[in-house]
Amino acid sequence: MSLAALALCALVSTVNAMPDGSYTQTCHGCYQKNGHLICSCLDRGGFVVRTKLHNADSCSYAENQDGRLVCSQQSI
Repeated sequence: MSLAALALCALVSTVNAMPDGSYTQTCHGCYQKNGHLICSCLDRGGFVVRTKLHNADSCSYAENQDGRLVCSQQSI
């Protein structure tokens, strides 16, 4: 594989990568669509809530706050 092809693969995997974060412990079925992170997350009452984090590609760390996805650290 050429160097250019490897660089392109690395760029694509970085762009489509979901943010790190504690949301992964209480959210499931997560996927990205049009730059948004969409998940089903538990709220404080234990109910599953469908939630969306806008501009997820600019977020490096996300959290579930009472069934709502929140970016707590922006990408540099």
